Amino acid sequence: MIGGIKAKQKEKAGNWTKNDRLIAVATHAQTYQKAKTLSDLRAHLVEEIIEFFVDYNKLRHRKFKTSAIVGPHKAKRLIEAGMKQFQRKHNSK
Repeated sequence: MIGGIKAKQKEKAGNWTKNDRLIAVATHAQTYQKAKTLSDLRAHLVEEIIEFFVDYNKLRHRKFKTSAIVGPHKAKRLIEAGMKQFQRKHNSK
């Protein structure tokens, strides 16, 4: 895990929903095997990833907005918060 994108998306007639994206590097990746943070990636790659999600959602008649780009420590916190939310949701059933 080298970082993340804090974001939200909206269905055509729906409400905004938190939909963060995590960015990781495969352990066997040759190109980015030494990458530890997003700044270790080539210039503009994170922007290209964001544009991919914007275009992907646009094709599905949804909106996608980025609110922040975060490093590995904050990305880990996003995972932990998501795990807690999942546990609360599934333990309440």
